[in-house]
Amino acid sequence: IRCKKAGIQINNSEVASTRRLFAYRNYSTIRNENTDAAGIKLLNSTLNFSGVFTSSGSDMQHNNDVSIQDMIVNCSRNANGVIMHNSTITGGHARDENDSTQASGASFFQTHLNFMDGVKMNNSVLDLSGAIDIYGNNRGLHADNSQVIADEFFADHNQKEAVKLERSKFVYNKNLTPITSYP
Repeated sequence: IRCKKAGIQINNSEVASTRRLFAYRNYSTIRNENTDAAGIKLLNSTLNFSGVFTSSGSDMQHNNDVSIQDMIVNCSRNANGVIMHNSTITGGHARDENDSTQASGASFFQTHLNFMDGVKMNNSVLDLSGAIDIYGNNRGLHADNSQVIADEFFADHNQKEAVKLERSKFVYNKNLTPITSYP
Protein backbone atom coordinates (compact mmCIF):
# COMPACT_ATOMS: atom_id res chain seq x y z
CA ILE A 1 0.00 0.00 0.00
CA ARG A 2 1.38 3.41 -0.93
CA CYS A 3 0.70 6.06 1.71
CA LYS A 4 0.20 9.59 0.37
CA LYS A 5 1.25 11.57 3.46
CA ALA A 6 3.55 9.37 5.58
CA GLY A 7 4.58 5.75 5.84
CA ILE A 8 5.08 6.23 9.59
CA GLN A 9 3.74 9.36 11.28
CA ILE A 10 4.49 10.07 14.94
CA ASN A 11 2.62 12.98 16.58
CA ASN A 12 3.19 14.23 20.14
CA SER A 13 4.68 10.87 21.15
CA GLU A 14 7.77 9.06 22.34
CA VAL A 15 8.55 5.91 20.37
CA ALA A 16 11.33 3.35 20.82
CA SER A 17 12.35 1.18 17.88
CA THR A 18 14.54 -1.82 18.70
CA ARG A 19 14.84 -3.43 15.29
CA ARG A 20 14.80 -2.62 11.57
CA LEU A 21 12.58 0.18 10.30
CA PHE A 22 11.89 0.71 6.59
CA ALA A 23 9.76 3.29 4.77
CA TYR A 24 9.42 2.74 1.02
CA ARG A 25 7.50 4.59 -1.74
CA ASN A 26 5.35 6.95 0.31
CA TYR A 27 4.12 9.81 -1.88
CA SER A 28 1.12 11.09 -3.77
CA THR A 29 0.82 10.58 -7.50
CA ILE A 30 -0.15 14.28 -7.69
CA ARG A 31 3.25 15.96 -7.52
CA ASN A 32 2.28 19.24 -5.80
CA GLU A 33 0.81 17.28 -2.85
CA ASN A 34 4.25 15.94 -1.87
CA THR A 35 5.94 18.89 -0.14
CA ASP A 36 5.07 17.50 3.31
CA ALA A 37 4.90 13.77 2.49
CA ALA A 38 7.59 11.47 3.92
CA GLY A 39 8.60 7.93 4.70
CA ILE A 40 8.92 8.86 8.39
CA LYS A 41 7.30 12.03 9.72
CA LEU A 42 7.69 13.32 13.27
CA LEU A 43 5.72 16.20 14.82
CA ASN A 44 6.61 17.23 18.40
CA SER A 45 7.93 13.73 19.05
CA THR A 46 10.95 11.62 19.96
CA LEU A 47 12.02 8.50 18.07
CA ASN A 48 14.69 6.49 19.89
CA PHE A 49 16.53 3.70 18.10
CA SER A 50 17.55 1.45 20.97
CA GLY A 51 18.34 -2.14 21.67
CA VAL A 52 20.43 -4.37 23.91
CA PHE A 53 23.33 -5.71 21.88
CA THR A 54 25.02 -9.03 22.44
CA SER A 55 27.46 -10.86 20.26
CA SER A 56 25.25 -13.49 18.62
CA GLY A 57 23.88 -16.99 18.90
CA SER A 58 21.98 -18.50 21.82
CA ASP A 59 22.69 -15.59 24.20
CA MET A 60 21.02 -13.22 21.74
CA GLN A 61 17.99 -15.50 21.27
CA HIS A 62 17.65 -16.27 24.97
CA ASN A 63 17.72 -12.61 26.03
CA ASN A 64 15.65 -11.36 23.06
CA ASP A 65 18.50 -9.01 22.24
CA VAL A 66 19.30 -7.58 18.83
CA SER A 67 22.35 -7.98 16.68
CA ILE A 68 23.96 -4.95 15.11
CA GLN A 69 22.58 -6.10 11.74
CA ASP A 70 19.06 -5.52 13.13
CA MET A 71 19.73 -1.82 13.69
CA ILE A 72 19.09 -0.33 10.28
CA VAL A 73 16.71 2.45 9.36
CA ASN A 74 16.05 2.91 5.65
CA CYS A 75 13.85 5.49 3.93
CA SER A 76 13.89 5.06 0.17
CA ARG A 77 11.95 6.33 -2.86
CA ASN A 78 9.59 8.57 -0.88
CA ALA A 79 8.72 12.21 -1.51
CA ASN A 80 10.98 13.07 1.48
CA GLY A 81 12.84 10.43 3.45
CA VAL A 82 12.35 11.91 6.94
CA ILE A 83 10.56 15.10 8.01
CA MET A 84 11.05 16.39 11.56
CA HIS A 85 9.20 19.34 13.15
CA ASN A 86 10.08 20.13 16.80
CA SER A 87 11.27 16.54 17.18
CA THR A 88 14.25 14.39 18.12
CA ILE A 89 15.70 11.24 16.62
CA THR A 90 18.28 9.63 18.88
CA GLY A 91 19.94 6.31 19.74
CA GLY A 92 21.78 3.93 17.46
CA HIS A 93 24.99 2.07 18.10
CA ALA A 94 28.48 3.45 17.47
CA ARG A 95 31.19 1.47 15.75
CA ASP A 96 33.55 -0.13 18.27
CA GLU A 97 36.88 -0.83 16.62
CA ASN A 98 38.04 -2.82 19.67
CA ASP A 99 35.09 -5.25 19.77
CA SER A 100 35.69 -8.19 17.45
CA THR A 101 32.21 -9.66 18.09
CA GLN A 102 30.48 -6.91 16.06
CA ALA A 103 31.17 -8.00 12.50
CA SER A 104 29.49 -5.04 10.78
CA GLY A 105 30.21 -2.41 13.43
CA ALA A 106 27.72 0.45 13.51
CA SER A 107 23.98 0.85 13.14
CA PHE A 108 22.88 2.54 9.90
CA PHE A 109 20.38 5.35 9.32
CA GLN A 110 19.91 5.66 5.55
CA THR A 111 17.81 7.95 3.38
CA HIS A 112 18.29 7.50 -0.33
CA LEU A 113 16.63 8.03 -3.70
CA ASN A 114 13.90 10.30 -2.32
CA PHE A 115 12.79 12.81 -4.94
CA MET A 116 12.82 15.77 -2.53
CA ASP A 117 14.87 15.90 0.72
CA GLY A 118 16.54 12.91 2.37
CA VAL A 119 16.11 14.52 5.82
CA LYS A 120 14.19 17.76 6.36
CA MET A 121 14.44 19.25 9.86
CA ASN A 122 12.78 22.26 11.48
CA ASN A 123 13.63 23.08 15.12
CA SER A 124 14.72 19.47 15.63
CA VAL A 125 17.63 17.30 16.76
CA LEU A 126 19.13 14.35 14.89
CA ASP A 127 21.54 12.79 17.41
CA LEU A 128 22.59 9.33 16.29
CA SER A 129 25.38 6.97 17.16
CA GLY A 130 26.54 4.89 14.23
CA ALA A 131 26.43 5.91 10.57
CA ILE A 132 24.13 8.41 8.88
CA ASP A 133 24.11 7.69 5.15
CA ILE A 134 22.30 10.13 2.83
CA TYR A 135 22.58 9.67 -0.92
CA GLY A 136 20.80 10.06 -4.24
CA ASN A 137 18.14 12.52 -3.05
CA ASN A 138 17.28 15.86 -4.58
CA ARG A 139 18.75 17.51 -1.46
CA GLY A 140 20.51 15.37 1.16
CA LEU A 141 19.91 17.02 4.53
CA HIS A 142 18.14 20.35 5.06
CA ALA A 143 18.27 21.61 8.65
CA ASP A 144 16.60 24.85 9.77
CA ASN A 145 17.19 25.96 13.38
CA SER A 146 18.23 22.39 14.19
CA GLN A 147 21.13 20.24 15.39
CA VAL A 148 22.77 17.28 13.67
CA ILE A 149 25.08 15.24 15.91
CA ALA A 150 26.75 12.23 14.32
CA ASP A 151 29.48 9.64 14.73
CA GLU A 152 29.83 8.93 11.02
CA PHE A 153 28.20 10.89 8.19
CA PHE A 154 28.10 10.06 4.49
CA ALA A 155 26.37 12.20 1.84
CA ASP A 156 26.90 11.68 -1.86
CA HIS A 157 25.20 11.84 -5.25
CA ASN A 158 22.48 14.24 -4.09
CA GLN A 159 21.27 16.53 -6.90
CA LYS A 160 21.46 19.83 -4.99
CA GLU A 161 23.24 20.33 -1.68
CA ALA A 162 24.41 17.32 0.27
CA VAL A 163 23.92 19.34 3.47
CA LYS A 164 22.12 22.68 3.79
CA LEU A 165 22.24 24.26 7.27
CA GLU A 166 20.27 27.38 8.17
CA ARG A 167 20.69 28.68 11.74
CA SER A 168 21.77 25.14 12.63
CA LYS A 169 24.65 23.26 14.23
CA PHE A 170 26.47 20.16 12.89
CA VAL A 171 28.71 18.07 15.17
CA TYR A 172 30.73 15.30 13.54
CA ASN A 173 32.61 12.48 15.31
CA LYS A 174 30.55 13.05 18.45
CA ASN A 175 32.24 10.28 20.43
CA LEU A 176 35.66 11.69 19.53
CA THR A 177 37.05 8.58 17.95
CA PRO A 178 40.76 9.25 17.39
CA ILE A 179 41.94 9.20 13.81
CA THR A 180 44.62 6.55 13.39
CA SER A 181 47.32 6.48 10.77
CA TYR A 182 47.05 4.11 7.85
CA PRO A 183 49.90 1.98 6.52
